[in-house]
Amino acid sequence: MIKKKALFLALCGILVFSASFNCSDNEKKRDFLRDSGNKMKVVKKSEKPNLSYHLLDELSFTAIPPDEHSIVFVTIRVSLAYPYNNYDHENEILVKRYRINKFIRDYISEKTYGELNEGYKRKEIEGELKSQINSMMKYPISHLYFSKFSVLKRPNPNL
Repeated sequence: MIKKKALFLALCGILVFSASFNCSDNEKKRDFLRDSGNKMKVVKKSEKPNLSYHLLDELSFTAIPPDEHSIVFVTIRVSLAYPYNNYDHENEILVKRYRINKFIRDYISEKTYGELNEGYKRKEIEGELKSQINSMMKYPISHLYFSKFSVLKRPNPNL
């Protein structure tokens, strides 16, 4: 009987030890990757992020086609970054989000298919959008990202 109790206690000790070891492994797995430009950086859960993000509505519209025989469809979604837990920034973005969406739609719809389809021009567009959005904001945004950027050229069905 004593051997059974000793064996049972030993097994319980092993289970408790392995469970605590697995918890520390799971904490390591909870660390997540954050994209900082072209490099991926491991950010621990205990670290406070520097920025908060506001994801604007998805916008779909047409842009200037390369010729009269085609139509260019654009679908984008923009994310605005501002200092972490700054409620003034957050409130201003919420109040002005429709104006910002309209500005983004108007600005990008004036671009040609070639300008939108080139990867290096997207960075220029991001920079121009950021500076124009900051000019209409009391509290400027830190970064502007395209979380979705799709440009499709299709034949014009009306011709």
